[in-house]
Amino acid sequence: MVNVYGVDNLQKNLELARKNHLRLYLDMGPEIGIPRPHDKISMDYTDPKSGEARKKILEPLSPIKLRAFSPNLKKIIVQFIPLLKEYENSVSVIFLADEPYLNGLTKLELENSARIVRKALDQAGLQKIKLGVNFASAMFDPSFAHIMNDSFSEYAKTIDTFYVKLKSDDPSRKIYQTARLTTYDQAGNSYLAGGLPRGFDVYTFDAYLSTFLLDSSYNTILEWFVSKKIEPSCNTFVGMTMKDLKEKLTFFRDGPLHDTEEDLDKDKKLLNDLYTCRIGTIVHLLREQMARNSLHAQITLISESSNNGVMEFDSHDQREEGQPPKLIERRVLEEVERAQSFMKRPENHDIKDLMFFLFNNEYDKQIKMNIGGVANMPAVLTSIYAMKGNQAH
Repeated sequence: MVNVYGVDNLQKNLELARKNHLRLYLDMGPEIGIPRPHDKISMDYTDPKSGEARKKILEPLSPIKLRAFSPNLKKIIVQFIPLLKEYENSVSVIFLADEPYLNGLTKLELENSARIVRKALDQAGLQKIKLGVNFASAMFDPSFAHIMNDSFSEYAKTIDTFYVKLKSDDPSRKIYQTARLTTYDQAGNSYLAGGLPRGFDVYTFDAYLSTFLLDSSYNTILEWFVSKKIEPSCNTFVGMTMKDLKEKLTFFRDGPLHDTEEDLDKDKKLLNDLYTCRIGTIVHLLREQMARNSLHAQITLISESSNNGVMEFDSHDQREEGQPPKLIERRVLEEVERAQSFMKRPENHDIKDLMFFLFNNEYDKQIKMNIGGVANMPAVLTSIYAMKGNQAH
């Protein structure tokens, strides 16, 4: 997957792909997406406990993460057509949006945009290039989306409750205004009706281990997976929250390092079950929606290969000093191997590709966190490159 930042930048990546006989997934989001206009962002949300309608106190964060498609979408795509024709054999899929429902794009907006892009590609004789969309976990499922929105709304209520108690000269006010999570803005703005948009050839989703472990919005989501009764491994988590699960994992504890083989085996078993539970359930639901709506498309699986979810944390989810690199690399490798094993299940023959993001250590400005990339974990990188056929891209 390559993010597109202008024609010149894309040409460099396509030239590199051609030399190495690769076909790229292109994320056009940075080019065709814009911050959602202020007047299109709702300040209203519902208290998930009382059902009371509430209005947010704070204005949306800048830059705004909630998205819209550029009104100049067709003009932008046309600018890339000559380059796409020149490197047609190096382009597999063009993605129009990343996590669209989470960030406020609607099903209708996706379908309208796909229609515009598809027409431009077809008129240029580029019928072989596919269109794709990537969802945040199971946000295409309305019941999942409503649970997540309840979490967003609870967060917004908590922020508002604390903010109104602050005195006008309290320096904490500035922190709330500028450094809170984008979760606050997503409350009341994520698209909750679900459904797969038509006009796409590839559907993907990300359900990263780090997101489930570190994003408090997911704390109660295990109950939803259990209730679906799709994956037997979900039975491991009956009656558990993500907080309960982390209390069982040795790398979310205070005190000294827990690195005996017994400790590591217990962690591995829990995380094996968590992988098949969440990924297996979401893939099943994705297939169901595709079949119900007669959508003849392919599924691509995106799996995690960074270390930010498997480092050593204390009981308050804070990173501890003195991280053990080899142990962390082992945990990352195990997560990569879970994806490999999942792909080998007979029922997953229709999953055409498995994708990992291969990058160096970097700072993610959106989540304000240093991410340990796979480039500095040789065992993980070797495992990914060793995959064959319907595997890593």
